[in-house]
Amino acid sequence: MSEINLMAAFAGLGMFLFGMMQLESGIKTAAGARFKTLLRKTTDTIGKSVITGAIATATLQSSSLVSLMVLAFVGAGIMALSSGIGVMFGANIGSTGVSWIVALVGFQFDVNAFATPLIGIGALGLMLMSGSRKAQATFQLMFGFGLLFFGLDMMKDSMESVADHVDMAAFGGYGFLAYLAIGALLTAAIQSSAGSIAIFLSALAAGVITFDTAAVLVIGANVGTTITIMMGSIGGSADKKRVALAHLIFNIATGIVALILLKPMTWVVLDLLKMQDNLVLGLAIFHTLFNVMGVLIFSGFIMGLSAWLMRRFTREERRVTKYLHAVKPQMAEASVEALKNETRHLIREVMRFTLVLLNVPPKDLFGLKRKTTAIVYSNPGVLDINVQEAYERIKRLESSILAYATEIGERSPEDEAQLNNALAATREATYTAKVIKDIKHNLDEFALSEDDYMLDHYNQARLRICDLYRNLLKAMEPDGDPKKRLERVDEILSTLKDEDKNALRTIYRAIKSGDIVQNSAPAFISTNRAVVSASESMIAAAELLFLQPDPHGQMRETQA
Repeated sequence: MSEINLMAAFAGLGMFLFGMMQLESGIKTAAGARFKTLLRKTTDTIGKSVITGAIATATLQSSSLVSLMVLAFVGAGIMALSSGIGVMFGANIGSTGVSWIVALVGFQFDVNAFATPLIGIGALGLMLMSGSRKAQATFQLMFGFGLLFFGLDMMKDSMESVADHVDMAAFGGYGFLAYLAIGALLTAAIQSSAGSIAIFLSALAAGVITFDTAAVLVIGANVGTTITIMMGSIGGSADKKRVALAHLIFNIATGIVALILLKPMTWVVLDLLKMQDNLVLGLAIFHTLFNVMGVLIFSGFIMGLSAWLMRRFTREERRVTKYLHAVKPQMAEASVEALKNETRHLIREVMRFTLVLLNVPPKDLFGLKRKTTAIVYSNPGVLDINVQEAYERIKRLESSILAYATEIGERSPEDEAQLNNALAATREATYTAKVIKDIKHNLDEFALSEDDYMLDHYNQARLRICDLYRNLLKAMEPDGDPKKRLERVDEILSTLKDEDKNALRTIYRAIKSGDIVQNSAPAFISTNRAVVSASESMIAAAELLFLQPDPHGQMRETQA
């Protein structure tokens, strides 16, 4: 080959990365919910966390995916910081699985002999079996594997021409730091350590680089994987920043130790394990060796690192009020209006809070542009939120409103009635937040379930609250006839009660028919009851604040 075939190299890399994406997507479809449940339930000790991180990453073939899951779970308060760090450490070991697959299969067999049939069968299966979720996942796995190895073969062939035209030794004048930077920057650029390591393995197999150089490039790739996680933590909670920084510290520290011990580790791989004749497999061994070494060295420091990170990133107590801080309570007329506006703000914040707990992005509903069903069914996953922090923010806002009300000076009977309505609305809205918070674990279990009945029940609960909020937002618009708005809210409440009765009948029939196992029944019933109770409280809050100038009768007692 007289010229370097760069296009073939880029095409091979593109197919390899796309194959990895298809492989990851297929595994997520087949077992994504199980892995999320696994991550949450098997990380109660540091040892378990490391093992879980390694197994999950080796199976999903994506350390970035596992790490981003960890960011979400730690940020949501579902997983302890120390457990999250342990999973990240284990993910580094699991990420070496790609090196082993590529080394053992991609360079030992005729790739085209099995890659081409896999691509063909996988592509045809994806087209013909669109109705079956499991079949789709299986064919996507086949297609991903085939494309991954086909791309690897193209990169391997293109690298043979590089050996004749590019002298990688020219970078040697800059020392190992140059190769370290190349490995890190390439991995950061293509957002895949698997892709960059496949390139290094291909270059090593073609004789473009030496084993020492390839080892340093792999160390650099390990550092480059931190970029995705650091980007995922930008603008996130303090916990997310802590996890991302722990990942960065661990990978850099492990890389430094690996560079210091490069010669002894190279000797172990090439001489002690006799890998001189199989450098590609030797590089896979080296990749695993230094990651395992890093975990063994730094696992004992996880608790200390967690404590340091807790001090390094503290949760900022931001102002929660939007109107009260701008008006002194002694200004009677203005202060009552400010308190009413703050209560409106609280109601909208509670709506946002409950929507996120229901895994619906608030902007989708508050925009009022998309259909409610489209919003619900296009957002089936679990959104990232620290539930306790968000709820405490609502409680602080409620406390600010109550404290401000006690400081308001002399007021007219009309102002007194409006003030009482606003305070009652505040209690009702906060109660809504508490009710949905208390069933968050049920909602997430339904969201991650592979049981169609549970998923349907989950989506119906979300749909009912989204419909309620959409109609309340319309009913609370400033213009229009107050009487008609009140009638509309009464219609919503009547519909809600009818839906509650129908839902309970459906649940009881499902229990009787066996569609719901007996020990799952309480979760279904309590979730349904909570959704109705929360909805009634939100309607009461809206009626008190927006639709009734004077309170009539006693409000039912609520507690938050």
